[in-house]
Amino acid sequence: MSQTQLLKFLKPVQKLSPETEELCASREDLCSALLALESAVVPEDVPSITELSDAFSDFAVKVSLIGQVKAGKTALTNALLGETDLLPSDVNPWTSVVTSMHINRIPPKGKRAIFKFFDATDWDDLVSDSGRIVKLARKAKLDSRVDELTSQIEELKARTEERLGRNFKMLLGNQHSFSSFQSDLVKRYVCLGEEDGSEEREGRFADLTKCADLYLENDNFNYPISIADTPGVNDPFLVREAATLDNLGNSDIFVVVLSAHQALSSVDLGLLRLLKSLHSNRLIVFVNRIDELQNPQEQICEIRSHISSVLEQQRLSGDIPIIFGSAAWADAAVRDGYEHLPGDSIGSLGKLVEAREASLDAGATDVENIENLTDVSGISALRAIIHRKAWDEVFDREISRQANRARQIADRSAMYLSQVSEGPKFQPDVSGIQNAVEQLDKGTAKIAATLSKAQKSSQDKIKMDMAAAYMSFIKKEKAALNNCLSTSGKVADWSPDTEGLRSELNGIYAEYTQETMRGVNSINAQLISLINEAYTSALGTAEGLRITPLTIPDVPIPLALMRTMSIDMRASSSLEWLRRKLDKAIYSEQLASIASADLRSTVHEICADAVEPYFEKTTQAFQDLLKDHRETISALARTGDASLQSKLKDLLEKGDDISSRLMTLNATSDILHALENASLEDTRVDLDAFVAAPDEPLEAAE
Repeated sequence: MSQTQLLKFLKPVQKLSPETEELCASREDLCSALLALESAVVPEDVPSITELSDAFSDFAVKVSLIGQVKAGKTALTNALLGETDLLPSDVNPWTSVVTSMHINRIPPKGKRAIFKFFDATDWDDLVSDSGRIVKLARKAKLDSRVDELTSQIEELKARTEERLGRNFKMLLGNQHSFSSFQSDLVKRYVCLGEEDGSEEREGRFADLTKCADLYLENDNFNYPISIADTPGVNDPFLVREAATLDNLGNSDIFVVVLSAHQALSSVDLGLLRLLKSLHSNRLIVFVNRIDELQNPQEQICEIRSHISSVLEQQRLSGDIPIIFGSAAWADAAVRDGYEHLPGDSIGSLGKLVEAREASLDAGATDVENIENLTDVSGISALRAIIHRKAWDEVFDREISRQANRARQIADRSAMYLSQVSEGPKFQPDVSGIQNAVEQLDKGTAKIAATLSKAQKSSQDKIKMDMAAAYMSFIKKEKAALNNCLSTSGKVADWSPDTEGLRSELNGIYAEYTQETMRGVNSINAQLISLINEAYTSALGTAEGLRITPLTIPDVPIPLALMRTMSIDMRASSSLEWLRRKLDKAIYSEQLASIASADLRSTVHEICADAVEPYFEKTTQAFQDLLKDHRETISALARTGDASLQSKLKDLLEKGDDISSRLMTLNATSDILHALENASLEDTRVDLDAFVAAPDEPLEAAE
């Protein structure tokens, strides 16, 4: 490509994707509806609407970039934002920090940069001789590694305390926050700097920083979104593992970043396997650094074929989009110049564009966009997929959930005001209303009993199935180990198949997820019938009422299946403990001991951090639904009270006409109903089937 072509090629065309336009329009509709309701509902319902409005205004889709060290995640984060050096892209992975970019969100108390430090407990867990890292090594019988890790930890501790001096203890458990930030400020908290004694040097607080939160406005995203840059998943020193996994557990969309020079690792595959089993529609693979390929068009085809083949072998193929690109090229597009690119990178760019132009001239229809550098860098495609998934997988569900609750409140206020303003359209049947309230109260108790029973059943099954998987693993690895010792005697040739074990554990959790969702959907359908029956008891009919099913919470990611276990450390070690002059029985006992310890901790963590919180959240969601309808039905009884009618009428007429409020409420309710339906069509089909033949009735309350 000539210099003139290269310069022309820099200019991108900014345009919103259809998904972004739809997302923004629906967000605006809901925000406008909630604002209208605040001035239209009866006074007692204003706090509920304000609470919904505040919750939705703070709602954002959460994206995490994950992958191996040196895959270019930080450079890709900058490229997604259309920034150049906002985040330091040359951070040593040992000291890297989970850094979340909160885009188009309201900064807390006006602070746009917040850096939270480890508290005393966190710090002790990192640097104590009894902390998690050393415990793992000891459980795995890695005696020599314990000394090595302890030495590294002591070095980290001494360096940090020397660097921070008397400020060290004051910082623990606290945070630094700023009303603005630039790259130099960020570097002080997230990347290792020089040991030169300077107070302002890079990385001054990096060892002690637990996480970084940055708030900014950005035109590349027209809705609230948080993008998290995480440490490499193959970081051998596990200092940041807990913070990284906590971030993944709260994420909605996952971008697995690979380098064009690195193959899919077992860790990458493990992440993909687990995430796909739970969120198959929320995964994206981005292959970075194609600017470093000598023949990009040809090599991209080879790499794509290889990745697809590996994913097929691992039963991970299907709907995971794979994008090829270059954060370096995207950076050049933002800078509007090629000064920072090496000559080889510019040469690769020219080869790729020329190859794609030749394909187009030959009549090919599947050639990726080459209109401008942002497109060729893959950033345009990545943003477009994130926009689509943000709408399809995240925002539509949240909008539906919020619209459902807001409409219940709007309809309740409208029913009440209609009775007061226009005279009773019906005479409340106090006995029927009381029966309806009792029905819903019993339903609330039954929900708790049913889900409590389902939770116990799920936990028991997970424990049993995972124990069987571990026992099978121990039996198989004992045989493999004994075979090594009986034949060649080369113990180092044996390595436990921990990925196979993880794969089986992931499958067990995925099966639990499917069974749980079937049961919860069944309860959801039965609740709709129960609520309809309650309104029939109160009003004599439920005809004309718009009662929609609840948007079910997602089953959480089991972080225990992503966390490093002692078996993992054992598999990646040089197996010093097996080189001792011990007999086969002792080897086997050690293997069984390590695996059994992992089983206990893994199952306990899954139940405590995934199963129990999910059932608590789901129970609360169902009970909130019943509570909303209970309050609506209870309000019907008050509409027959003449003194209350007069008091409310006088109160409202001081501000504006009741009839105008009713018009606003009815019109807003229609808008909210349309927003609910937009994302509930598929769910309603499933629920109809459950209503026709429910699995089993709600359990009787204890």
